[in-house]
Formats: sequence, C-alpha cells, structure tokens
Amino acid sequence: MIKPNISIILPTFNSALTIEETLNSIIKQSYKNFEVIVGDDGSKDETILKIKKFLNFYSKSNKDISFNDKIKIFQFKHSGLTKTLNKCLEKANGQFAVRLDSDDLLSTHYLSKIIISISKLKESKKNKFLILSNYKTFKNNSKFIKRNWIMFFLASLKIGTFIPISWFPHSGAVFPLKSKYEKVIYDEYYFFAQDRELWLRLFSYDYEIIYNKDPDIYIRESENSLGSKNSLTQRYFRHLAIYSYLHYLTFKKRLNKKENDHLFNLGKRIDKKIMNLCPSRFYINIRLSMFLTPFILLLLIIFKDILSKLYSQKN
Repeated sequence: MIKPNISIILPTFNSALTIEETLNSIIKQSYKNFEVIVGDDGSKDETILKIKKFLNFYSKSNKDISFNDKIKIFQFKHSGLTKTLNKCLEKANGQFAVRLDSDDLLSTHYLSKIIISISKLKESKKNKFLILSNYKTFKNNSKFIKRNWIMFFLASLKIGTFIPISWFPHSGAVFPLKSKYEKVIYDEYYFFAQDRELWLRLFSYDYEIIYNKDPDIYIRESENSLGSKNSLTQRYFRHLAIYSYLHYLTFKKRLNKKENDHLFNLGKRIDKKIMNLCPSRFYINIRLSMFLTPFILLLLIIFKDILSKLYSQKN
C-alpha cells in the first residue's frame, strides 16, 4: 500500500447528522493519496454506525477503491476536542495533516491544490509552513455564501491575528506532521481556541503562513455548534492565546499551567470591565475587548510584574 502524503484529521463527537456529508466531500477528492483519521470522542449517538454504513455502501458501489483502507476509525473515551486532536495526530501516517471538522466540507479539488502549494514550498526549500484557506459558509439546505473579500484581506495580514473578526477557519488548515523543528501538537490547556493558539505558536517559531485565496472550505453555521454554545469562554481562551503569543515575543518564554490559570482569570475580569464600560451597539464592546484585553495583560506583566507577584503569594 502506498504511504499517504496527507492525513485528514477528523475528530467526531455526536456527529451523526453531518458526518456522511463530510465524508462524501472527502472521498470525492480528485487527489487520492490520502488517509482519514477519524477520532471519535466518545459519541453517544450513531456517529460510528453512520460511518461504517457509509463505508460499506461505497465499498460495494466502488469495488476498485477500498475506502476502508483509507478511512481509519479510532474510538476514544470522552476527553474533549483538543486531546482528541492530539490522539489523531499520533495515529496519522502521512507527511502533512489537513484538519477538518465533522460538519464542514471540502471542495472537490482542495487536496489537489494543497499538493501543488506544498510542491512549490518544497522547491523553495521551505519546510516550516501553515496553509490556511479562504472559505464559504452555509446552513443546512442553504446555498454557500462567499466570504467578504475585505475580511479575507484583513485576516491575511499578520495584524489580522489580533483583529476581532472571524479569522481563518480551523477546517482546511495544513501543516507538516513530522518536523525536525518542533512536534506540531495542540496545547491541551486550551479547551477552546486551540486553533488560534497553535497558529500563533507556529508564527512565533517563524513558520510561514500561506493563504489559499480560493474559498475551497465550506463551513457549516449552526447554533448548536460547540463554538456557538460556548462563545464567551471561547473568547477568553482567544484572549489568552493572543497574550501568550505576545508574551513569547517579549520574553522568549512559554507560560506554564499556573501562569495560564492566573492570566485566564485576570483576562476574564478585564473583559467584563470593558464589556460594562463600552456600548454594546454593533458589538463594539466585544470588539474592543478582543483588541484590548491581551495588550492590557502584557502591560500588567511589564509594568506591574504580576507573574512575579503570583509566585510570591502563599499557596
């Protein structure tokens, strides 16, 4: 069997309603040298049954292609998205990881375009890179809506890291699986915004960010999604991810768990004060909070030395 170039990392949790559509977008890829690592985070619905039925159907209707060899299913005890992602990365055999949520879709030629981009990077002897893609959004049974080009332009600038808009989606992100520079894994402290933290960490290690301008990823919008139901907590973790990046650039040091806990809680208090002081019209308070909170945390570190005070406190 040919070793796969690409490992599609596909975590699932109670994904029975959407997983077949997602898998269908994967197996229709024009580029075929890939594997799919399905990591199920202890689903309570029929997610695994739906996947197996899907594979059985395609194996019978496409006898020349064995999708059972391409799609590997691993069932884990429920531990949350971030740990499941890392477990999937450990199981992957490809050279490059492509991250995909279990309710999102890929355009038919997405992997082909990615391989072309990777080939160009190899020719330029660039081994540290992260590929992020433009996207369209959709709701169940609705048309794809193209992303605003102004938002794409802002997000593709490095300053876009700090802009309080929808940045590039987690789905469709591509990075080397095995790197001599650093093993690419998610920080398991982050229950949310683990994508933002990883992208910023790769930024700080001088990874080149490549932007795919074509909207080849289709992001499903749902009020029941994990991010939608936990938008406030997600914002707090995003604050911490941006602050952690600024801290590393300033002090060349990563935060430990105690420091993360302290700054996460402090960021929450700052966020709430900004939300109370500023008008909520047009979400001005949220936008200001996303801009200001990480920088206020940095100023407190530099001028108030709050981390030293943290360690001087009695346990």
